[in-house]
Amino acid sequence: MKKLLYITSPFPKPLDNGSNIRDYHILKFLSKKFQITLVGIVLDELDNEEYRLTGLPIYDVFPIKSYVGLKDILKHPMFPLWVINFTSEKLSRLIESTLIKRKYDAVHISHGYMAHYITPFLGNGSVLKVLDHHNIKTYMYNQMYSRERSLWRKIGYKGEYLKWKKFEQDYFHYFDIHLATSRIEEGILKTIVDKPVYLLPSGADHLYYKKKQWIPKRPVILFTGSLDYFPNAEGLYFFCKDCLPLIKKGVPDAVLQVVGRAPSYKTIRFLKKIKDVYCNFYVSDTRPYLYQSRVFVVPLMKGAGTRLKITEGLLAGIPIVSTTKGFEGLDLIPGEEILAADDPALFSKHVIDLLRDDNLARRIGENGYAKAMSRYTWEKTLLVLNTIYQGY
Repeated sequence: MKKLLYITSPFPKPLDNGSNIRDYHILKFLSKKFQITLVGIVLDELDNEEYRLTGLPIYDVFPIKSYVGLKDILKHPMFPLWVINFTSEKLSRLIESTLIKRKYDAVHISHGYMAHYITPFLGNGSVLKVLDHHNIKTYMYNQMYSRERSLWRKIGYKGEYLKWKKFEQDYFHYFDIHLATSRIEEGILKTIVDKPVYLLPSGADHLYYKKKQWIPKRPVILFTGSLDYFPNAEGLYFFCKDCLPLIKKGVPDAVLQVVGRAPSYKTIRFLKKIKDVYCNFYVSDTRPYLYQSRVFVVPLMKGAGTRLKITEGLLAGIPIVSTTKGFEGLDLIPGEEILAADDPALFSKHVIDLLRDDNLARRIGENGYAKAMSRYTWEKTLLVLNTIYQGY
C-alpha cells in the first residue's frame, strides 16, 4: 500500500468544528487507498487513547503539543499571525529528522496556514503535494478591511492581508494540487497558482444527520458555531442586536438557542443580558438541538470557505435563514431551498414567516434536504479525491 503523510492543525479531535470534521472525513476516505501517518498540533489536552481517531485505520499518529510565544512572533515577523499561531519548531524537526526518511508517496497538507511545512519535500519530485484550502485568507481579510469602520482595525486587517499575500506567493506554488471549498475560492486560487485546482465542498454525514419527520411547534431559533472564530461571534452579535428584537415583536414567545464552543468572556456577558437567549457550549452532538428547533439561522457578514453547519442543517431537514455570505459557495436557490437576506428587517421577516407558517417551513426544509442529498453528502463531495489520487 502507498504511504501518505497528512499534516494538519489543529489535530482533528474532538469533532466539534467544521475544520476537524472535514479532516476526519478526508482521512477516512484516503485511508482506503493509503497507509497514513497523521501529524497535527494539539490545542486541547486529550487522553492518550483519544489521539487515535475512532474507526480510522491510521498507521501512525504524531500529536504535537506546541505553544506559541513572543519568541515565535519575533522569529517570523513577516508571517501572518494565523501562520505564526501554528508554527512549531518541534513539528518542523519531526518532519526534517524523522518523517522525511519514510519516503512517502504523497503529502497532503490541510489549511493554507500550514503550507510552509512542505519545504522539506521540495527536492523530491516524485512526491505528490496536495494543499487543502479550508478558506482563502486574503479573500477573508480583504472583506474585513472593506467592511471595518475603525481606522486601527482597518490598518491591522490591511497588514494581515499584505502578509497573507506574500505568504501565498511564497509557498502555494510548491504544491502540485490545490483543493478549494467553493467556486468563488476556486476562481481566486486559479489567479494565485498555475497548478490544478479542484473543488471539494465540505459535506455532511447523511447517516448521522437524518431528516426529522416533524415540525416543532415551539418557536425555537437555533444558532451554532465556534465562537472563537470572529465571523461567527460577529454574526451572533448582529442577529441578537438587529434581528432578534424585530422577531420578538412578531413572535413574542420566540427564543434563541445558542450552541457553540470557546466563547469569549465578552460574548458570554453580552448574551446573558438578552432575554430569551439560552446557551449551551462545548456540545458534542448538535442533533438534538437541530431536531428541537424550528428555524436555523446563519447570520454571517464576513468569512471565507463554506459553512459545514449549513449542510448539516439541510440534512436534518430544518429550514435555514442565512445572509448571502453565510451560504456563499453552496449551490442553494434562495426562496426555494433556503431563505436569504442581508438586511436585518428582511432577515427577521424570513424567520417570523418560518415560525408562523408550517407549510413554508416544510417546503424550505424538504427542498433543502433534497439538494443536500444530491450534492452535499460526504459520499458525493469526496469523489474528487479519486481523480486527484488516481493511480495510488
